[in-house]
Amino acid sequence: MERESEESKRQYVRVDGFFPVLWKSISAEQWEKEKEQFFQRRDIIPQQSWDVLGWLSQGVWESEGASESESRLDAALSGIYIRLDLILNLLVKKAVDPIYQTPPTLANISGAGLRFKVKEPFELGAFYELKMLLPILPIRLIRVLGKVVRVDEVIENGDRLFEVSFGFELISEEDRETIIHYTFKRQREILREKKSQE
Repeated sequence: MERESEESKRQYVRVDGFFPVLWKSISAEQWEKEKEQFFQRRDIIPQQSWDVLGWLSQGVWESEGASESESRLDAALSGIYIRLDLILNLLVKKAVDPIYQTPPTLANISGAGLRFKVKEPFELGAFYELKMLLPILPIRLIRVLGKVVRVDEVIENGDRLFEVSFGFELISEEDRETIIHYTFKRQREILREKKSQE
């Protein structure tokens, strides 16, 4: 029972980070069908080479317990892996996921949900397919089915935005663990940044 409580606490640890996020509205009629097919779908390889090294230059790529040179090597190898996938994709002419060409956005994430700001309003209680590409190695596309649980209007630099919060309704345990791993890694990065500024 105590172990279950610890696991539950881990999934609610939240952090801010920059990573690509895509969303697609799911109608009430589609919801049941999407739930049935959720675990049958597989991730799709990128259409064009993704700028892994661009993210690396911002210092967001890091392997667990690795030195800076090891992290750079891992990121470079991941870039090669993506480019090889691209070549194979072109040869077999497969469709690919646009997440690999989506620029990073500031988002707040935990193993239980996601929050970010957008220009268009979202309907409370609506269902969405969410895709994320977290800046960790190995690269993994995360796909969840989420529900809008909160929408707040905010003004930033004179612009009207909407801060939308999603609860994860359906997510694989492997993907949830990947998110939790990212949240703890990101917490350590934030602590290091604070210490370096003191």
